[in-house]
Amino acid sequence: MEAITLKKQCAIRKAITRKFKKAKPSAITFQRDTFKPYLKVNKSNLKKSL
Repeated sequence: MEAITLKKQCAIRKAITRKFKKAKPSAITFQRDTFKPYLKVNKSNLKKSL
């Protein structure tokens, strides 16, 4: 797998966020989950425990 520089990552993140802001606000949380899948797992675990 090719290493992506931090600068490139930020640019991609901003572009995706910009694109999704036009679509739906909920898409921003989806975008966050694509970059941090482990957060998604933690969220579902929290819901189960609550």
